[in-house]
Amino acid sequence: MKIVTGYRGEPHITSQDHQSFYQGVFGRQMYVLGTGNEFEAQLTDTNTITVSDGDGIMQGCHFRIDLGEEENIVMQPGSSGMYRNDLLVARYTKDAATGVEDVSLVTITGTPSEGTPTVPSYNTGEIVNGETVDFPLYRVHFSGFTIDDIVPLFFIMPSLEAVYQSHEALADIVDGLLSWKFAASSTGSNLMTMPVASIHEIGVVTKLTMSGSSPIYLSKVIPDVFIDRDGTYSQFATRWGTAFDGDVVWLAYKYQGRTYIKLNNAYNGKNNVLANCTTWVYYR
Repeated sequence: MKIVTGYRGEPHITSQDHQSFYQGVFGRQMYVLGTGNEFEAQLTDTNTITVSDGDGIMQGCHFRIDLGEEENIVMQPGSSGMYRNDLLVARYTKDAATGVEDVSLVTITGTPSEGTPTVPSYNTGEIVNGETVDFPLYRVHFSGFTIDDIVPLFFIMPSLEAVYQSHEALADIVDGLLSWKFAASSTGSNLMTMPVASIHEIGVVTKLTMSGSSPIYLSKVIPDVFIDRDGTYSQFATRWGTAFDGDVVWLAYKYQGRTYIKLNNAYNGKNNVLANCTTWVYYR
């Protein structure tokens, strides 16, 4: 056993120490961190891709392009009438004789094809064993002589601050979801009854299923204040949105202390689509 973050009176911290620590923090996979420009890639001329500053982690090995710096990578030109996929990778190497390690940007040229080109293979070794390892950053697609697509292949690892903030937001969402209780469901315009008399809000979700189209969902929250005494009723309308031209109307009313709700109308354009609708009702 040895101390790493401590004074020993002589050099004693190795790259393996840092790699092992970062593996414990980030895991053993490969990530781009949310710093700088996150290795943003831009085509700056016919065959040159410019990669901006950022930080990456490769099996615990930290590498970076310094803040405000960038690197230019010249791709091998394309071929007339052919398609090709290249890879732009961050490559880890270790000199077996000297032990010197490095990470650099490297291109891996794919095989031209008249049809759909394949993605070239890359090195998938283990850094801990001193093997060459590639971290694919971008797939570069050639159509003839033209680079027509630069596709990122990496995952951006969020900071602990971002994780904490998203956790707080998720906790609020989960608390809100857990506060809702299921009441009833129906197809068409069947009447549904709330199972309890005391209700603060009603939530309705309606799904429209049309042949040849993906289902469309609509939801609405109805405060009980709009139907707070016997004999009162309200209608609540909304639209399907850009995919469908029509209105959806829910009807809610109170009778003898109980609340009732149903899907009253549903139109797609001028077509009545009530029979194509399923509605779920919740309360809290």
